[in-house]
Amino acid sequence: MNVPAAYELKRLFPSNRAFFNVLGDVGGIAVASVYHFPDQISFDCAVPWDQCRDPEGPAIRLPHEQVIFELQDDRQFQSLIVFCQQRGSEVESFLIIKTLNKAEWYAPIVRVTFCSGGRSSVTRNISYCPDEGNETPFVRLAVGIVYGALSILARNPVITNVSMPMPQRRKFAKAGVSGWVWHTVSIDPSKLTLCSPNQGGTHASPRWHIRRGHWRNLADGRRIFIRECQVGDMTRGGVVKDYEVAA
Repeated sequence: MNVPAAYELKRLFPSNRAFFNVLGDVGGIAVASVYHFPDQISFDCAVPWDQCRDPEGPAIRLPHEQVIFELQDDRQFQSLIVFCQQRGSEVESFLIIKTLNKAEWYAPIVRVTFCSGGRSSVTRNISYCPDEGNETPFVRLAVGIVYGALSILARNPVITNVSMPMPQRRKFAKAGVSGWVWHTVSIDPSKLTLCSPNQGGTHASPRWHIRRGHWRNLADGRRIFIRECQVGDMTRGGVVKDYEVAA
């Protein structure tokens, strides 16, 4: 049985608090529920996330006060982990990565705080992102995992509760780890597609998505750069597109 990397993170945290707390207190990792998404191809499909938003309260709604979303990544990394915790009306999320080859850990690379009204703020780890703007792909990755996970859970996927075998618990228990059951989420992309109603005309507002930075040629011959931004109508759902992150 492949135990989610989140359990290794739980085991390592007590003796490496300074390393993992670099962008804020993530002590809730020890008690956070784990949702494991083993199929990255299915996860990468476009998913609506409007059902996860609460217009009268926080920007997003978590299934637990502290939760770990783990996406198994067999392409470039071993696991992509986002630890989320409720902070009053806000939700803090921390992107943590386990590498594929040397099985090393990247401390939280970015912290994305989701605020009410759909606003968000970002803090970067200068060890990985020394220059402003370096954090952009990591922010996109963190946001994609959070909204993607919440969207999938909102669509009632098949969730299997998996219990860690007794022989494997000893080394984790010695480090104070508890909670031996995690949730494995099976995804059927065909059941996650939300058909938005026709808004009329060809200028209907698209679903929320991130528009990447690009060059635009003006009629007078000038060429200007348009910075990355968020566009579209959040009430009609969102699209999380494929991503590539350089180590």
